[in-house]
Amino acid sequence: MKPVSVLKILNPILFFAVAIHFAGILLQKFAYATWQSTMHVWIGYTIGLLIIIHIFFNWSWVKNNFLKKK
Repeated sequence: MKPVSVLKILNPILFFAVAIHFAGILLQKFAYATWQSTMHVWIGYTIGLLIIIHIFFNWSWVKNNFLKKK
């Protein structure tokens, strides 16, 4: 699969995972203990993994913009 094809799938999933995570933080007073302990942690791990995959597929962009030789 081409990196662009993977990113077309990965980016919306990453967006929704972050949105769900922030919604859980905002609704923390009203959330059940299950959300605060289990779901919050697993969505955090998922976001971390998706970010690593995202950086892997965008590494050429990162290299060109942040790791330039001076």
